[in-house]
Amino acid sequence: MQRPRINECTRCNGTGYIGKWKHIVNGMCFECEGENGYVRSSYKKTGRVAGNKDRFRQEIIASIASDDSVLSGRIDLLSEPEIISGMATLAEEGFDDEILADYAHQMSKR
Repeated sequence: MQRPRINECTRCNGTGYIGKWKHIVNGMCFECEGENGYVRSSYKKTGRVAGNKDRFRQEIIASIASDDSVLSGRIDLLSEPEIISGMATLAEEGFDDEILADYAHQMSKR
């Protein structure tokens, strides 16, 4: 089935969908997120990505403060902005708290 072109994304050819990744978030393109009318520009992308990273960074900090996450109690990470930033990048790509905790553990050994 041919999907209609809804934007100017170069990653998904403007369809908002990448078939070979249909098993991950139903194939949604992570570049344009299926946004109608999206035009790839470094200014727009940078702002959106920075906003997403801030949101994921806040979610990670909330997980550290919570009692029901594998990240619970890892307050040592709060003094490591590079590790938190790397975790936010992984979270943005869809990795769960267990992977983030493993990443934090490995990076904190350096």
